[in-house]
Amino acid sequence: MAHAKRERQSAAKVEKQLADLEVRALDALQKDREDLAMEAASAIAALKAERRVCKTAIA
Repeated sequence: MAHAKRERQSAAKVEKQLADLEVRALDALQKDREDLAMEAASAIAALKAERRVCKTAIA
């Protein structure tokens, strides 16, 4: 029970981080900063993998 609660909290945190990074990546692209956009894309990919793990643990 406590484990599922922690995983739900982790999933919510990951969702917030994803939303923030997506905004930052788009902003970087608009400013022609492909280097920053690529870093954000890598971080987004890692967070999406973490989100899958959280959702699997909750299910």
